[in-house]
Amino acid sequence: MSDQLRVVLAEDNLLVREGTKMLLQSTGEIDVVGAASNAEEARQLVESLSPDAVITDIRMPPSFRLEGIDLALEVRTKYPKTGVVVLSSHDDPEYALALFKDGSAGLAYLLKERVAEPEQLLHAVREVTAGGAVMDPKVVDALVSREASASGLSEYEQKLLELMSKGMSYERMAVELDIPAGAVDLDVSRVLAKLATAASQGVNVALEQLRRLHASVMEKEQTTEALSQYLSPQVTEAVRAGGSTEAREVEVSVVFTDIRGFTALSEKYDLGLIRTLLNEHLSAMSDLVLSNAGTVDKFLGDSVMAIFGAPRDLPDHAQRAVECAQAMIRRQDELNAAWIAAGHPEFGVGIGVNTGPAMAGSVGGTKREYTVTGDAVNVAQRLNSLAAPREIVASVATASAAGLDVSETESVTVKGRARPVELIRVRPAMSEGDQS
Repeated sequence: MSDQLRVVLAEDNLLVREGTKMLLQSTGEIDVVGAASNAEEARQLVESLSPDAVITDIRMPPSFRLEGIDLALEVRTKYPKTGVVVLSSHDDPEYALALFKDGSAGLAYLLKERVAEPEQLLHAVREVTAGGAVMDPKVVDALVSREASASGLSEYEQKLLELMSKGMSYERMAVELDIPAGAVDLDVSRVLAKLATAASQGVNVALEQLRRLHASVMEKEQTTEALSQYLSPQVTEAVRAGGSTEAREVEVSVVFTDIRGFTALSEKYDLGLIRTLLNEHLSAMSDLVLSNAGTVDKFLGDSVMAIFGAPRDLPDHAQRAVECAQAMIRRQDELNAAWIAAGHPEFGVGIGVNTGPAMAGSVGGTKREYTVTGDAVNVAQRLNSLAAPREIVASVATASAAGLDVSETESVTVKGRARPVELIRVRPAMSEGDQS
């Protein structure tokens, strides 16, 4: 696609190189136009292909020293329109400062572990192609902590730096410090200026560069906050309140949404437009889950899986799940009206809701997540597949618990379940535009 960022990838390990290439290509935003196994091959590819950005390992043949940093500095000098992201396993600030020694524009220093987080790597590529700069949050943390230890900062200034190193927005910092939001920027400027002149271990960090580094971390934190807000804020709250993510059996209500005919829409319309509309849809659906005290368990392509009743206990979880599903249909009606007016396609959303026992808890290896599993989840997903656009299919278990009329039910055998499921079809309250 013409709007994709053209990238040259330099990595001496074949498996890592091919894996990273596949990861980047799968985002739909990056086209890996060339792959090199050493710095010299990368130089030749940059010269012949004129990519938007280079992603390079920090150490490569022949000497496995700092070939990636040398390549980055050379590329930025010869081809100022090409940004460079250096991937490194070293969180020592000295390596990053060696990269930024002559300026930070168009450069990024990320730890290799970020490769497992596509959005982090994508963010860095976007920034360097726009002439910006990114330093890995862990490195910024180490840098700021080191500078602070040798500069005689007050307890308040140390606290300010601690919050900065976490990438907090000014608004959150103001709350933590119990000061007016307008005062944070002044205090940050003062502390950064003090650090810039303090110099620890012979390293001077310019005020503007520190500002840029903090800005990049702050943006990362804001992005992370936005995602965590959608994915599982209640999990965090529950743990902070002394709760546990250990596995336990609970009764929950599970909601599954799905956009009918999404694949056909993706084939018919520009993918960039569909991606934009999908993001708007998923954000709107997630907001409604949160406003009804639910938890967004995960996004499955164009679908949303939400939980009511875990990790936060909710005695009225079935009612909340149904009310959320109805609000989702109404909200999508509003989005569709605006999209149609703008000449865009509309989304037809079907929703399945089920209530029953499930196992809730933290699963996974190094990267863990909180989720629920069991028959209740499977049935909710099957009911979702039966829902037409603008329709909610709820099990009788959910409908009864939510106080809905269950005089008209259907008995349906769903895949993977021997016993039939009793269900009702729920129509949402009309949108304002539908009312006469």
